[in-house]
Amino acid sequence: MHLLIILKGIFIGICSSAPLGPIAIFVMQNTLGKGQKAGMSAAMGSTVVDTLFAAIAVFSLSLVQGVIDQHYQTIKIIGGIIVVVLGVGMAFYKHRPERANKVSATDFAKSLAMGLSNPGAFAVMLALFAVFGFGSEGVTLFEKILSVVSVCLGTLIYWNTFTWLLAKAKGKINVDKIIMINRIAGVAVALFGLYLIIFP
Repeated sequence: MHLLIILKGIFIGICSSAPLGPIAIFVMQNTLGKGQKAGMSAAMGSTVVDTLFAAIAVFSLSLVQGVIDQHYQTIKIIGGIIVVVLGVGMAFYKHRPERANKVSATDFAKSLAMGLSNPGAFAVMLALFAVFGFGSEGVTLFEKILSVVSVCLGTLIYWNTFTWLLAKAKGKINVDKIIMINRIAGVAVALFGLYLIIFP
């Protein structure tokens, strides 16, 4: 039974991390521009957010869903503004080889801000937990905690694999291509933020 909960939690963690959203683009930019450690700095922000969302979801599905539904548009607009600002910063990021492959608290904070400002990501987490029945009354406290830890493990497995594969390809990409990737990535993230602001 507990093994099944662990497997479900890992699956939820991978599913919540896998979509190619602004955080994935940011992690990709960091990994290709600086190295795997820098990529994981950004990815850890996402891991913390997903783990937090998982904890909130599994312990208060109906309550939190009501709050999100009530203030969804406000959260989307504020989140969109944050994502646009971060996207513009990514687009104008200057590649500095001497800073390559270092753990960065700033990159972690940016990723954290992106994750916390995206109500859609939390809605996905709520849906995944509801589908697997983690919010039901029959689930014990230990099983809920185990599911949250497993989600965290799933996100770590995904991001480690993602950044490792990108780091392997890094040597084949020159600085000019990295700068181009930065520009494209920044514009893509900014457009995602505008989408959150404009569309209901």
